[in-house]
This record gives sequence, C-alpha cells and structure tokens, in this order.
Amino acid sequence: MHILASFEKKNANLQFIQHAMPPEPLKLVISYSPEDAKYYTAISKQLKLLENQGLIELWSEKDVLLGADPEAEKAKAIQSAQMLLLLISIDYLISDEYLRISSNLTHLPSERVVPVLTGNCDWKVVPELTNLHMLPADNIPLSDKTDSQLYNEVIEELKKLFGKILGLLPPVPDKPFTSLPSPPHQEAGIPKMLQLKYTCNRSVQKGEFLKSTLQNRNAKIQYYYIRGLVKQSTEGLSRRFYHREIPGNPIFGNKNISPNFVYIPLVPDADPEVFKLNFLSDLCDQLKCSNQEIFFNGNISHLLNALCVRTYDVVCVGAKLKSEHWNASVPLFLDWLVTDFCNYHQPDMPVFIFFLMIDYAGDIHRQAIEDELRILKEKFLQRNITAQLLAPLDTVQKVDIEIWLESTLRQTDVANRLALLNQYFGTQTEFDMCEVEQKLEEIIRQHNSEIE
Repeated sequence: MHILASFEKKNANLQFIQHAMPPEPLKLVISYSPEDAKYYTAISKQLKLLENQGLIELWSEKDVLLGADPEAEKAKAIQSAQMLLLLISIDYLISDEYLRISSNLTHLPSERVVPVLTGNCDWKVVPELTNLHMLPADNIPLSDKTDSQLYNEVIEELKKLFGKILGLLPPVPDKPFTSLPSPPHQEAGIPKMLQLKYTCNRSVQKGEFLKSTLQNRNAKIQYYYIRGLVKQSTEGLSRRFYHREIPGNPIFGNKNISPNFVYIPLVPDADPEVFKLNFLSDLCDQLKCSNQEIFFNGNISHLLNALCVRTYDVVCVGAKLKSEHWNASVPLFLDWLVTDFCNYHQPDMPVFIFFLMIDYAGDIHRQAIEDELRILKEKFLQRNITAQLLAPLDTVQKVDIEIWLESTLRQTDVANRLALLNQYFGTQTEFDMCEVEQKLEEIIRQHNSEIE
C-alpha cells in the first residue's frame, strides 16, 4: 500500500511539473473577408489576453515586414498554422480569400479548423464545412448576437479548445452513439383526427398514417401540425409559423416553430437548373430520365440540412402538384425520395413524413394517377414503409370543424367563431366543403387580422 501511494504521488508530481512548464504557443490564423473586419477585431481583442499569457500566437498582417509580399507571407502563415479560425459569411465564402484557404484545410485535423458564423448564409451546402464544428453552437450568426453572447458562446469555446490542444485540460471523451430515447407515453385525449376537404378535387386526411408516427410525440408537434395541415396549403402552413421567430434559423429562414419540428414546403414546379444545383449530381442517371422531365424547387437543400443536422424529432415535407404536371418521372422521384433518401434505418434519424397534394383540374387524369400511386404504395409496403392513399371527402362533420377551430384559435375566440358558423349554417351537422370553404376562410382572415 505504501509503494502504491508513493508511485501515485510521484506521478502526480510529474504531471504537475509538466503542466507547470509553459507550452509552446499555439499558432493561430484568422481568415476573414474585409466586410467582416469588425468581427475579426472583436475576436482578436478578446484573444489578446491569451496571447499575452503565451498560450497562443495570433498571426496578423501587421507582422508582415516592410518590403515583403503580404500574400506570400499570409500563405506561409497558413501553411505553418496549428489552428485556423474561419469567419463565415456570404462575403467570405465568395471571396478569393476563401478560395485560397479552402485548399489548405486538409493539412490540419478537423478539430483544428474552427468556423465561426458571422452572417446569415447557406454554409451547409459547402462540402468543406459540413464536417466542421460551427460556432456558435446554435448556428445563429454573430450579427444577431450581443457582445456578451460573443464572449460566452465563441471565446469561451475557443479557450476550452486551446486548453485541450495544449494539454492544459483533460480531453473530453466522445459521447457514445445512442439511439433516441423512447417517446414518452401520451395520455388519452389526443385531438380527434381531422378529415377536411377544401376543394372538390383536393383532399387531405390526418388518419392512421400520421397517427402512427405522431401520437406519441411532442404535443406541440401534434397541435401545430393539425393547425397547418387542415389549412390544406403549403403557403398557409408556413404563415402560421410567423409568430415563433428564431433569428438566423438556417432551415426555415427566421421563422420556425420549435427546435423539435421543421416544416419544409416543396413545390415541384421549379426550373430544372435549380434542381440540378441542389440535388445529387447522379440523380438523373438513377431515375433514368432527362432534366426536362424533372421539376422541383431549391428548398431541397433545406431538407438535406434538416435530415443531416438531426436536431429535429419530426421533419414534414409537403408537395403540391397540379394533375396536368404529372408525368412518368414523378412516381420515380417519389420512390427515390421516400425509400433511398429519407428512409434511413438509423435510430437517431427524425421521423420523416411526406405528403403529396394533387390538384385535379378534372377527372381526366385522375384514374391514371391513382393507379400509379397504388403501384407505388405496394412498393412501399414491400419495404415496410407505411403509406396511405387518401380518398376525397365531399362532406365534413360539424364536430370536426369545431375541433379544428378549438385547436387553431385562442380559447377566447372559439365561442365567437362557432357562433358565426352556427349563424351561417344553422342546425346542419354535415357540410358540403365547396360551400363551407369560403366561410372558413373568412373566419381565418378575421382571426389573423385581430392577432396582427
């Protein structure tokens, strides 16, 4: 016991001596665009204290000797740097500075290349940045933060990283890969599944398909999904998110609902060039169709981000397609999207829900489209993917409208809206949706004008 204690004490003394010896300064280079000079000044000022303590050596253009080539000296500093700090903004990503430095990112391990988001930009589509740990951790740019947030969320993290590299802090073990915890048990009283049809030839149903994935999830997700889905419009659903603003949110602009849910409206009518820029380059070959046969919009990059970041419990994608735009590539695309792209069997992937709303101009295309969708459904079932074809509903029960109004409007407004509905329809218990749509829209507009 005495020998063991002495050995531990000696080791402790040795570690103390090693840590007491000042480490070699960590050579640091900050790369930025001239438009972001104020952020460079703010960060370098905070890091000056660490430089005075001999912990880091921050390269600056002021270090260039008179008569020397500044660009050559900077290239030399980057090559010898032990850490690179990149101030990320749209100005930086399109600058010659970034083009020069991007080729040097491979000579350092990823943990020694630290991007700091200074302005709103779609940085996640830049391949070199996707594997790096972006600061601030919430991905809200410094342009939307205060000086105190800059210190707490960026400088403190940099200090921890410096300490880890220099051996002044013990390394933090990586978290083991674990699946998402089991969803909490939800008590009875789930809002009644809604079946509403807002035009003669369009339908939407919140039935067993959605119930199986959402009933044990966060109640907020159910609540807002009901609010939006019943509106039967991707544009209408997005407008319902405006009262929940998260500055700089990279997925839904500045307007999103919660950190657990993202809704991405994807409307397949965009230019093929936009499609090619945002999708995998070999997609056309996989689908065996020409560019002219494919149409989708640039929001696919948002979908990529939502699924890759893995910070969401549920990702909902809604597409709205006119029947005259249906062609042979649509079922191929849907098959690829659901089975190959989104149906990753990984425990930490979010629940993925895709719904397609078809606007039938008439019955001329209807039977052919529904036949193709039935074939697609059978393919999904063979791969254990739940799918449901939703039949149009020509009438809706009054009780469903009441439940929808109660889940959509403030409690104090529900009675007034129901009174308007009763005044208009009297004692009817079932309504023709062509007739009721106009009145419901009027109720919604009145409500929205009041909360504005």
